[in-house]
Amino acid sequence: MKIKRFGNIKIFLLQGHWTLLLVLFSAVFGFSGCQPKETIIEKHYGPNPPETLPVPPSSENPSGGIDGGGGGNGFGGESLEHWRVDLNTLPSYKLLREKIIDRLAQRFPKLAGDILHLTERRRWYLIPTELRNLPASKIGVFFDTEQIALQGLEEIWINALLFSKMPTDSQALLIMHELIMGVRLLEFVSLFDLCLANISHLKLQPENEAAYSEQRHQCFKRYRDISEIDDSIGLGKNIKLEEKDYFTIRFITSVLMNDVETFNVQELSYEMSIRKFRKYSP
Repeated sequence: MKIKRFGNIKIFLLQGHWTLLLVLFSAVFGFSGCQPKETIIEKHYGPNPPETLPVPPSSENPSGGIDGGGGGNGFGGESLEHWRVDLNTLPSYKLLREKIIDRLAQRFPKLAGDILHLTERRRWYLIPTELRNLPASKIGVFFDTEQIALQGLEEIWINALLFSKMPTDSQALLIMHELIMGVRLLEFVSLFDLCLANISHLKLQPENEAAYSEQRHQCFKRYRDISEIDDSIGLGKNIKLEEKDYFTIRFITSVLMNDVETFNVQELSYEMSIRKFRKYSP
């Protein structure tokens, strides 16, 4: 094997074939396509203020060690998992299910299916601490707000200090807001998660139980072998919510909470598509 060097380029002659090897490690990180990907929603990286949830360090300041050898994280002397709750056990969610979601299942089953998917597949936490505030400009308001909840692709963190002081109907409103935000974030999840969301409406009707079970099995089977390329097909996309997304979240939440019996289902479905929020097939 012969080797010739031209600056940062090495040329190998191996078994009669010319092979180019570009040694451009320093240049690779200058390309915009190789910038670090953002996979956490509504989090601000950097030093944590006292008594707030820990947040991941940025790629520019990786101290703290994500995947740096493992270790447990906690709050208030308990592991983070300790603060996880089953949404179905909360009185406020039971009220929401009874008054809104069950009716929505009859009128707009595909949206209701998304909501049930997010209820069951996301991890919900009630943790007694303040959460870092999102900038008012990001969410399209003109005043400082209290950060009651923060949401990522797989987890929702709720400030239990504020949540516990809210009346049940206000808690239900907050949960609905987070569920509708979760619907918006389905654009950024893996195809596997989206597959499960898209069939969730089937389990709303008992007669579809067998069909739902079979299609759920197909989701697992279809995507089990592509986990290593999941980053390129969904999970891991750059995620950026704009002001219009927050407007739409508040709009849809208000419609469902105040007009679940009377809103025009077709118009709401079309408007969600027009706003590039979520598009449902006919």
